[in-house]
Amino acid sequence: MALNGIFLDRRENFAKDWRNILVEILNDGILNNSCKVTFTSNSITVGDGYFILKGAIVNNKGAETIPITPTLTNGYVRLKCRIDLTKEASETGPGQVSWETEFSATTTFPALTQEDINGTGAVYEGEIAVLQIVNGNITALTRSMGPAEIDAELLGGKLPGEYLQTSGIQK
Repeated sequence: MALNGIFLDRRENFAKDWRNILVEILNDGILNNSCKVTFTSNSITVGDGYFILKGAIVNNKGAETIPITPTLTNGYVRLKCRIDLTKEASETGPGQVSWETEFSATTTFPALTQEDINGTGAVYEGEIAVLQIVNGNITALTRSMGPAEIDAELLGGKLPGEYLQTSGIQK
């Protein structure tokens, strides 16, 4: 039988099941105002916390510092998190999740790989931050990942204005 009660006792539960549910509720983003991005002239630090990518919750346990050796004197560096399901999962260590950096002369970078890891895809990347490089040193945080947000309409909710109209109250 193909029917599987995910939240029932003694049933098979896979990470893909949870990701499929969470991707419908939450968009990519930071959870609970955590994972603050800071920098020095030659490193990026992502603070302790959680973020979500394509329904996968990633826990950054403790602040993690990523050393940066710029490949250009002036420009930008993008820090991204990469989920690669072709790599072996592990109980300790990053396993299928890693930090990666890219450099560009402008704030425009190549498209992120965003395959459907909850279907047939294997790789999904999310932009965590973009920082400016001046004279070979990181000098400013240009943009960073925003908060994860619930899409109430996907959950069957309606915009507040629609509730007011239904109740007969005038705006």
